[in-house]
Amino acid sequence: MGASCRMPNYLRPTWFMTARRWIAAALAILLTAALGIALLKHKTRSSTKRQVETTGYRPWKKRKLEFNKQIAPIVYSNCAKCHYPGSAAPFALTSYREVRNHARAIARVLDRGLMPPWKPERGFGEFLGNNSLADQEKGMIKQWLAEGCREGNPSKRPVPPKPPPQWPLGEPDDILRMSERFKIPADGNDIYRCFVIPTNYAEDRYVQAVDIVPGNPRVVHHIINYVDTSGGGRARELAEGGSGFSAFGALGFPIVGGLGGWAPGSTPYPLNDGVGYFLPKGADIIMQVHYHPTGKEETDQSRVGLYFCNQPVDKRLRIMPVAVPPKVLRIPAGESNCVFWAEQQIPGDITVLRILPHMHLVGREIAGSAILPNGSFVPIVQINNWDFRWQNFYTFKTPLHLPAGSRVRLEARFDNSSGNPRNPNNPPKLVKFGVGTNDEMCVLWLFYTVDSEMLTLNAPAPSNYLDSWTNFVWGKLSAGRK
Repeated sequence: MGASCRMPNYLRPTWFMTARRWIAAALAILLTAALGIALLKHKTRSSTKRQVETTGYRPWKKRKLEFNKQIAPIVYSNCAKCHYPGSAAPFALTSYREVRNHARAIARVLDRGLMPPWKPERGFGEFLGNNSLADQEKGMIKQWLAEGCREGNPSKRPVPPKPPPQWPLGEPDDILRMSERFKIPADGNDIYRCFVIPTNYAEDRYVQAVDIVPGNPRVVHHIINYVDTSGGGRARELAEGGSGFSAFGALGFPIVGGLGGWAPGSTPYPLNDGVGYFLPKGADIIMQVHYHPTGKEETDQSRVGLYFCNQPVDKRLRIMPVAVPPKVLRIPAGESNCVFWAEQQIPGDITVLRILPHMHLVGREIAGSAILPNGSFVPIVQINNWDFRWQNFYTFKTPLHLPAGSRVRLEARFDNSSGNPRNPNNPPKLVKFGVGTNDEMCVLWLFYTVDSEMLTLNAPAPSNYLDSWTNFVWGKLSAGRK
């Protein structure tokens, strides 16, 4: 199922110097399907990135902006759903006094593009839960801060949003949790810990929605769930002799698929009727948790809520990687502008429901797009300021249909120089593919359904989507083996 990386002339940037042939690859995080990949690589900035024009900020008249009338609606809609009393955020932003007291911090994170932590650029895919600020909204907040933070008439202030309920989708059909509380030390580096949660189901199940409740939101930064039927998680836990096992990126053993994730401010979205996550009988859920020490010893026991499909399932949610193969991903020490390309052709009609971009610490930009059979360009996602700590799932407002013959392209830029503040190596060292903190990965996961699949009519997906092929590819390539 290999494919040449040589691209048609109308797609080939003029700066490409090298073309090679690569075998179809699937990398290590949520692997359940693999197709042919073609890779292109060069160390310059891509000229194919589509740019979105912004109108800039149109200033208000001086001292006309007031918190209660103009600023509170922006803050309450985009900031307060994470920054509320008792949340994981370092402070609340639900009142005038709270916003005014943190004026300098707000101005700083707005200038640096750190908050709100919504990474996809506008105009490259429309996603649910977008809490980013438009240029006009950012400008209004900064002008209001610069002019002294006028409060205005209290009667004009909207009602602050209520904290989200523990289970926004209602009580789950089943709630699973970590087997015991995990201790997080007061100080030190961030911790990436995986916990094995047995399901003990006697039969296969389909899941329509997944929600995750962190046991201690002060210390939990994000969570990603995987489905394991290999026993690899239990083996790793046993080898480490404690609660769970350490894994920064990929787990290091085959997994059947993914089962949702959580980050501050994220919202659980059910799959469409007739679509479900496949959860095999006897499977384990591997809950990968990113912990951030708070300055005092903490404990956590997070939970996952499962909502089973209550209608017949016609389509199984599948996962396809577009990825740079392990042997190819090598970022030289000191290189600040190293770009990798990957391309994958779609052999049948599919519909993409959500995506998950993934890199580690020296990744700086990642973009995905599709070229349809008629030659038209479809932007999927673009992140210009990648931050591993804020990786997330992105669910399309309108599912993306890709007809057979479409090519999904991935481009990513890495900065392995001393000028990258997130570089884990000082001085910089050669960075290669791997699952550790100092290693790298480069993948865009597509969560999709096969249009022709109708399980209730005994019409399964075509054989080129079957998981057996994925498991074969996993065994050959996920750990970089020859």
